[in-house]
Amino acid sequence: MASLRGHRGWVFALCTVRVSGRDLLASAGRDGAIRIWDPRDGRRVRTMVAGPRRLWTHALCQVRMGGRTLLASGHGNGTVILWNAESGQAPLELVAHNRIVWTLCEMSDGDRTLFATAGWDGNVRLWDLEERRETHVFTAGVGPLYAPCQAEAGDRTLLVAGGDGPGTAVWDPFTGERAGDLGMDLAGFLNGHGWVRAACQVRQAQGPPLMITAGYDDGVRVWDVAKEIDAPPPGPRAP
Repeated sequence: MASLRGHRGWVFALCTVRVSGRDLLASAGRDGAIRIWDPRDGRRVRTMVAGPRRLWTHALCQVRMGGRTLLASGHGNGTVILWNAESGQAPLELVAHNRIVWTLCEMSDGDRTLFATAGWDGNVRLWDLEERRETHVFTAGVGPLYAPCQAEAGDRTLLVAGGDGPGTAVWDPFTGERAGDLGMDLAGFLNGHGWVRAACQVRQAQGPPLMITAGYDDGVRVWDVAKEIDAPPPGPRAP
């Protein structure tokens, strides 16, 4: 076990990133530095500095662009930087949000890949990084958003977005359509979390993928997204 030391102040974000065929660990936080570590021996491989004007770094995510694996970082001034973790260069910066970028997520249905950003302004923005353009903006109307996550429901690849407010919105990221909600009954009353701070999808040995959400109510909830939004079951796959 290794203890990784080097940041000054709080660490807000961790993620794995593939560099030169190796899975390394990225960390970031209050000091504005993004550090790359080899978790096998605790060695610091590289440090990238976002700079003081971008404020604190709140989110990290591995993404693909142009056949390369990059590291995305979300900052307190609303920007997202895409880094080449091998060279330390930043080939792209997105002006993504008004104020803090809380969270980042890559989404793929096997044919298309999009990059989701969300934050203080209550918007989820979808980006086509290959074309370097924004494709959709989702506003759930629930205040700041902290937990976007890819969800599979039947044959559909969807985006679950949780934050401050009733329910957890479900969107089709490729069409921009609202697919439903997790935690809202037919009369519009809350039967899930009030404030969602984390979401992730898990695969069962048998049965559909499940969505796990956690929030300020000190509980963890498990959802079958397809049932919640009445999605049809998967059809037969082409040979």
